Amino acid sequence: MLRPQRIILHLLILCLALATRSFAADPLAAIEAMPASNPYRAALVQWASLPDEDRKAVDNWISPPDEAAPPVLTTAQKTIVRDLTSAVAATATSPATTAADWAPVPDPKDPDNPFNGSFPTVGPILTLARIAAKTAETLPNSEAIATYAAVAQLGRQQRTGSTLIQQLVGVAIESNALAGASKDLLRFSPAELKQLSAAWSGLQPSPSVETAMAGERDMFLKPFMERTILPGMRAWLAEEAANLAADNPDSPRPAGQDATGRTFTRDLRLSGLMDLGDGERRILLENTQTHLVTTLREGHASEGMTLTGIDFEKRRAYIHHEKGEAVIYLTSKQIVERSRAAAKFRTVLESFSGSFSSEPGGSDKAIRVWLDKISAHPDGADGYIRDLLITYQQILDQQIASAAQAKATPDDATPPPDDPYLRALVPTLGGVARTLQNVETQSVMFQAAINHRLNSLGQTGATPPPDPWSDEGASFTMEPTPDGGFLMRSRYEALPGKPLTYKFAAPDAGFVRVP
Repeated sequence: MLRPQRIILHLLILCLALATRSFAADPLAAIEAMPASNPYRAALVQWASLPDEDRKAVDNWISPPDEAAPPVLTTAQKTIVRDLTSAVAATATSPATTAADWAPVPDPKDPDNPFNGSFPTVGPILTLARIAAKTAETLPNSEAIATYAAVAQLGRQQRTGSTLIQQLVGVAIESNALAGASKDLLRFSPAELKQLSAAWSGLQPSPSVETAMAGERDMFLKPFMERTILPGMRAWLAEEAANLAADNPDSPRPAGQDATGRTFTRDLRLSGLMDLGDGERRILLENTQTHLVTTLREGHASEGMTLTGIDFEKRRAYIHHEKGEAVIYLTSKQIVERSRAAAKFRTVLESFSGSFSSEPGGSDKAIRVWLDKISAHPDGADGYIRDLLITYQQILDQQIASAAQAKATPDDATPPPDDPYLRALVPTLGGVARTLQNVETQSVMFQAAINHRLNSLGQTGATPPPDPWSDEGASFTMEPTPDGGFLMRSRYEALPGKPLTYKFAAPDAGFVRVP
């Protein structure tokens, strides 16, 4: 069955959903948030400025909801499509972009967390590329060739971004252009085929697999670990020690607790607890410096504090303040503040609970095992993060090296890392690395297909490039298909035992999922 390449499609869909979440609310504002230096910004603004009904009509034209009856564009909408296609073609000659031109938009509420940033352009840029590629199918040959190459160049430009979502979107864009041009090989003359070959050879180089994968590490993982996870772990470990002491009324308060933890509760102590019935409960807090007593009624604010709950079974009460939250231990009367860093860390744990759900015993047990591992590390949170990043890099290097081998390794051939958090981070790395190698190989296959077509037209000087994954420099294997096209296979495996196969010169040209 022939279909577009969908390796790690679930990851791409998830990333697109997160990256484009602001586009639906205010498309123009989302595009205007992208760096002004990006050469595609004007075309994207043009697209985002269209009325909703026009954007929807063009979207349906690209991907008809009913393929048996594709929608017909109005004259005005056809003009829109031509103008957007011309804008993509014109921008293809711009200087190469850099990562700064595709920088994500940080979340103003959580700027230190790169995972909360957004990529409002990746969805629209993919749409823009699909508009141009579909338009190329109806253009005169020479103009179609230039348009296909412009779309592929857009994909290469997108891949100068620092993140894997940008890499994958760039791959999807280039693959779309490649599939469109592959369908049209039979209609091109020898001169036009040579134009097509030259245009593809003139595309800016793709980043290496190492560079592409390192960008995600440097843009997301390291900053996230250093700015969010590590401070949160430190605060959490401090709170765990304080909680342990507070649960035991005979143990002394941990040294330095007030200096590191308590702020708004420093001079407070629990002086009373009341249960008035009918759900009305209160606590009394005495200021040890002024001896004034503040009564907190559950669910009501007083002196900037709110009693948010009382758990008699655990013998704890919880208060909220604009500076943070605190736990009051009813037995020992000790107060332990919850720092913002620790609170953010707990939020991160909740967001990763789904990744831990497949672990033995479920997510709660896996998270507990993970936290115990951090607590037991001789160098604490700092040592744990240091070791995690070292192990992550070792796994990344192994996956990149594996993707550089023609034979694909089964997913279960490499034992997963011991750390549950690391297991949540690395399962798709090998698939991404192999996807990036796939698209590079497909580009070489395309040049081989062009030369094969030139040879069939009597151009005996056309020498197809060899399969780069052949140790002997042999050609790609090739076979004709009943519809007049031909299949080309590489020795590189897209999946274990599944050679990378591409179909050319046919209406359904493109990547072939080998059964």
